[in-house]
Amino acid sequence: MRKLLSTVRKTNLLFALELLDEAVRDSPFAPAYVGSTTEAAVTEAIARARTRREKPGIRPRHDQFALYAIAS
Repeated sequence: MRKLLSTVRKTNLLFALELLDEAVRDSPFAPAYVGSTTEAAVTEAIARARTRREKPGIRPRHDQFALYAIAS
């Protein structure tokens, strides 16, 4: 039986950054990497790629937050 194309993990920016981060953390360079500005940049890029990947949901408008707070 064939795998659907949608189930196969595609090589994209998020996947590449996660692989890079994991490989560097397991390498001898890990002590120099952890806590560095490079790690901070990679972490921020992963976070941005994850938020880009999320599907936008229905969010209340700013004037509906008061009603939402009363309802809960």
